[in-house]
Amino acid sequence: MSYSSHENRGLIKVLQFLKAHHSEYLSGEDLSEVLKISRVAVWKHIKKSNH
Repeated sequence: MSYSSHENRGLIKVLQFLKAHHSEYLSGEDLSEVLKISRVAVWKHIKKSNH
């Protein structure tokens, strides 16, 4: 399964944010609010990045 360029941008945003805040606890809700994407999208990106 491949990502579209829009999905790639979302994945990059999630990963950059996590890397910048690696020592903090961040919930899916926190990430979705900061990144302006749904919690489902946050977890979709995280799950995809683990493959």
